[in-house]
Amino acid sequence: MTAGAPREPVIGVVGAGFHATTNILPALGLAGVPLAALATRSEAGSRAALARFGSDGAAYDSVEALLAHPGLDGVIVVAQPADQLAITRRVVDAGLPVFVDKPLGLTAAEARIVARAADASQAGVQVGFMKRHAPVYRQLRGLIDDGSLGALRSFSVQFGCDSTPFCRTEAEFVTLAAIHLIDLARFLFGEVATVHAVNSGSGAHVALSVTLGFASGVAGTLELTGLPSRANEVESVRVLGDTGFAETTDAHTLRLHRTAAAPADLAPSVAPASPAPFGPAWGTLAEADVVLHPAESAMSGIGRDLRLRGFVGELRTFADAVAAGTLSPDGAWDNVATMDLCDRILASSAANRAAALTPGGAAALVPLVFGDPGDFRDEMVARIRSGRKTGSSTLAAAYPLTGAPVPHVGERRALLASDGSPAAVVEYLEVAETTLAAVTPELALHESPSVESWREVHRDYFETLVEPLRAHLADPSWTLTDDTPVIATVFRAIPL
Repeated sequence: MTAGAPREPVIGVVGAGFHATTNILPALGLAGVPLAALATRSEAGSRAALARFGSDGAAYDSVEALLAHPGLDGVIVVAQPADQLAITRRVVDAGLPVFVDKPLGLTAAEARIVARAADASQAGVQVGFMKRHAPVYRQLRGLIDDGSLGALRSFSVQFGCDSTPFCRTEAEFVTLAAIHLIDLARFLFGEVATVHAVNSGSGAHVALSVTLGFASGVAGTLELTGLPSRANEVESVRVLGDTGFAETTDAHTLRLHRTAAAPADLAPSVAPASPAPFGPAWGTLAEADVVLHPAESAMSGIGRDLRLRGFVGELRTFADAVAAGTLSPDGAWDNVATMDLCDRILASSAANRAAALTPGGAAALVPLVFGDPGDFRDEMVARIRSGRKTGSSTLAAAYPLTGAPVPHVGERRALLASDGSPAAVVEYLEVAETTLAAVTPELALHESPSVESWREVHRDYFETLVEPLRAHLADPSWTLTDDTPVIATVFRAIPL
């Protein structure tokens, strides 16, 4: 136990499943916290689990029985995700401090249930986001806080595992696996202002790219993948500042790069390096890299992994807070913020998936056609798809003639090929009324190499519309002039 604490608290645990017996219970022992009591679905199962870990603690068959354990100071909940909310609520309602493995609730709304109950009973809550307690990320946080990297600008996080055996959907992947890296981003950079997420996978196969903008001004990306190709789990974080950057690898190595070496970076110690007066920084030995990593030892056993991944640290933190009486309901509300970020990521991903264009979806849009089926239409479609043509112009009076509405900015239409199928989707970026005489170079160059070429081509085309327009308008005197209104559009092509 840490200095100053009078005794180890009396801690009971709910759950002895795979995660509990692989990580939490071994880490509890490594943290020096006695296992005073254990509750599972049967007393015999609890007794067997206690014996496995060499504990003489009390065995119980229910949460209620555990809560009645004499002198109980706090509870650790490591149950199935669907059960944790109700179990934690019982502990909180009893007024006891609780450590609960993530996720505490599968949505922010569920997480608020426990947070409000914790406020009511004033029970302290700590959620098991162990990466906050991993040495590599605590040291990274220290570099951020002490200004070693200068003003922070950006970051990138990569996490990949084969989650397909235990996550059937994107939501399960986010809340059961990727949530640790999502919470880590909050731990390192604060609260999130903007979220944009795209998942190129489907079902249990998840390939999620997330862009986050933080209230602090930092921006970055999360690359989160749950695929069979990631059977070899990967995890890395890169943080970039004005005067340095830091990189972590698989939660056990931290590399710090400084653009101006400090004396502590150099061995043997010398005066700080400075650029030569006659040359740039690349002409001097001005920069430094420091790599921090744990010692390698055949004696480490499972302790190395459990310490480096943060399990030992989070449980020691919980025990010390229980003993000192400092654990508060704030931890439950911090969890609400992380679950809210998960909700926002999933919502953004769903919105982008719904907005993704398919040939079937494009068929429901207003059609955009260029001439009759054949060579001319094929050429126009090819030019638009290649980006050579990013605008179109026609007479304002021609829209009522064809029955097509005038497009508006942001509208999407289906560009039809000669066979009538959608070849691409066109999204309008600008719609302007102009004339043959007044067209600007900015508009003309979206279709032609010069304003003169645009006028020549469009005058010839517009002349072919004169007779149909006279008939439509019932005005045999209607004449095309340089001042006849023209609708010019600028668009981008979205491939299907």
